[in-house]
Amino acid sequence: MPLPFQQVWDPQDAVTIVTGASSGIGFELTRMLVEEGAHVVAVARRLERLTELADSTSRPERVHCVAGDVTEASTREAALNAADSLGDGGLDLLVNNAGV
Repeated sequence: MPLPFQQVWDPQDAVTIVTGASSGIGFELTRMLVEEGAHVVAVARRLERLTELADSTSRPERVHCVAGDVTEASTREAALNAADSLGDGGLDLLVNNAGV
């Protein structure tokens, strides 16, 4: 099912970062973006939940897991480095969904 924002933005091959991706809104939004063709850097504290997230999609190779706390600079840097390595090196969408 197409997402409503596709009228102005096409997620196909977009590079996105979703924080708080291990559960709830972040989990489902990551799944939706991947199904629409985006590359998603999924950030959360629990690596096992991020792995479950990737495995729950039809294209797990498009989920790039970064485990850590977004209040720590090293986690934010790892997420940005992962995003830089995808696509043309730019970031198309940031979803700050982590509860801090």
